[in-house]
Amino acid sequence: MIKDTYIDKIEIILCDYCKIQARERINIVENGVVTLTSFNRLSYYPSDDISKSDDSVKAIAKSLWTDDVKNKYNEYLESE
Repeated sequence: MIKDTYIDKIEIILCDYCKIQARERINIVENGVVTLTSFNRLSYYPSDDISKSDDSVKAIAKSLWTDDVKNKYNEYLESE
């Protein structure tokens, strides 16, 4: 039995602070055949530590989360 986990879908939620959502696909493979598939939904915000995230998520975050976006997100958190 092999457990194969990877990000198979990434969405960008456009707003003042650009949230990133990713779908993690988990396949259980037995004798070369996928016998079970499940999904996890992951959400990332400009204040999150993404150092251990998938490289695709890191690349998108790096391009989206400018200092201006991070400041807007912090302002949003402070207003809540």
